[in-house]
Amino acid sequence: PDSFLDAVKDAGFNLLTTANNHSMDTGRNGVIRTLDKLDEYGIEHFGTYRSQEERDQIFYKEVNGITFAFLSYTYSTNGIPVPDAYLVNLIDEDLMVSDIREARKHADVVVVMPHMGNEYETYPRDIFVNWADMMFEAGADIVLASHPHVLQKMEYRKVDHGNGVHDGFIIYSLGNFISSQTTPPRNASIILHLTVEQVADEAPNVTEVSFVPIWTQFRNSADENHFVVRSVTERLSLSQAEKDAQIRPKDQKRLEEIHHETASFLLDREIPLSEMQVEYTFPKP
Repeated sequence: PDSFLDAVKDAGFNLLTTANNHSMDTGRNGVIRTLDKLDEYGIEHFGTYRSQEERDQIFYKEVNGITFAFLSYTYSTNGIPVPDAYLVNLIDEDLMVSDIREARKHADVVVVMPHMGNEYETYPRDIFVNWADMMFEAGADIVLASHPHVLQKMEYRKVDHGNGVHDGFIIYSLGNFISSQTTPPRNASIILHLTVEQVADEAPNVTEVSFVPIWTQFRNSADENHFVVRSVTERLSLSQAEKDAQIRPKDQKRLEEIHHETASFLLDREIPLSEMQVEYTFPKP
């Protein structure tokens, strides 16, 4: 629904990937209308296109003097035919390598956002690891993947695209930011923060990665529909009276589980609630 764009824009999103397995759900007209509405709302986008000419124009964005290229691809369109290849970027090794290499010529940092991975699995299968390796070898610096609806691991990568060894980064699944998928662990996720720095003529580095564990609250304490993204630590830090006024008892228990499913899972160590933080720094190896 168009109202989704109001929510997205109000939340602060200004750039979206549109290549995913639902891109073709309402056919060519749906693809084009989505792009038209995004343009109307002033939200930039990449991954689906109105023409071959649009598809061949890689999206670049300069941020504080660093030029980023953004590319995205999807493993499938759920069996719905794509009448013209330019409408949706599909995961095709030759296409991806060609695009990434072209982006590498003009960008300081190449970001690839593949829609890949098996739904509800908390680990990446070998094929998806191999695809990610291919992206880095072709010239990617950052890979932000999605589709499984649950979190998967993240890691720093040492990369060298001819401009010196530097730190890249990958997360194999970002999970759900907000959804109506109420079954654990699909209501547990993170907000991911990346810091990229460039010094003089050196290659840009991913210098810091941090994340905020979040929970999608579906119902309030009165058991009414109430879809809101919540900071796990902020909710757990409320007084018991405040919790009881805002959160159902079973959701209070769920929040403790989510802390484990996000912070302990991504940092690969047990973090007791007594040591919880609003935001966690992901350590470099």
